[in-house]
Amino acid sequence: MSQIGKNIRKIRVTKGLSQAAFANLFNITRASVGAYEEGRAEPKTDTMLQIANYFSIPIRSLLTEELTVNQLTKFNVQAIIESDYPTKKKSIPFVNSSNWDDFFNGTVLSNEQNTINFPPNFIN
Repeated sequence: MSQIGKNIRKIRVTKGLSQAAFANLFNITRASVGAYEEGRAEPKTDTMLQIANYFSIPIRSLLTEELTVNQLTKFNVQAIIESDYPTKKKSIPFVNSSNWDDFFNGTVLSNEQNTINFPPNFIN
């Protein structure tokens, strides 16, 4: 089963586009976008290709995978670690907050360090 409708919605929401704004990008109607998102219709092949190209998404992924927000925002933690932390430190900067101790299940957060340690073997 095609994932195009779910992916169109996820793309649109992630990019902060209304159905009308998304429709205008691809010269389709707002109602068509709604129909795609609800699974009542699928876009024409040329529209699918335009969407994939516009958002730099492989057409196969657009059709067959449930895209993640990280994919759509091009978020890559490994790239961040490699570019921002070339010394391969085992932690990233962290803004300490007094109520986060419970959130991290007793992990000790120090005002002096302002870091959260990665699990062992997180960075190769």
